[in-house]
Amino acid sequence: MFGIITCIADSMSESGLSFVHLDHDLNKQANDMVSEYAMDTMVSELTVSSMVFGNSFIVLDPANPDFDFLEQLSPRYITIQKDP
Repeated sequence: MFGIITCIADSMSESGLSFVHLDHDLNKQANDMVSEYAMDTMVSELTVSSMVFGNSFIVLDPANPDFDFLEQLSPRYITIQKDP
């Protein structure tokens, strides 16, 4: 079953991710970011987590907001609680 889920997740980002925007500079910046930080792999991993656990989480270090510091957290160990 997990193999099927992985296959589905990989097929979603298999051809890679790309952005299209009328502003060519913004378009180039977004597509450079996708290729530089392997966002297609991250999308695949997040999709697997969402399908298996019903949720997925990423943390970005606020001290260094660079995509190199994105970290996927395991939903197996996270619970969401409402803060009154």
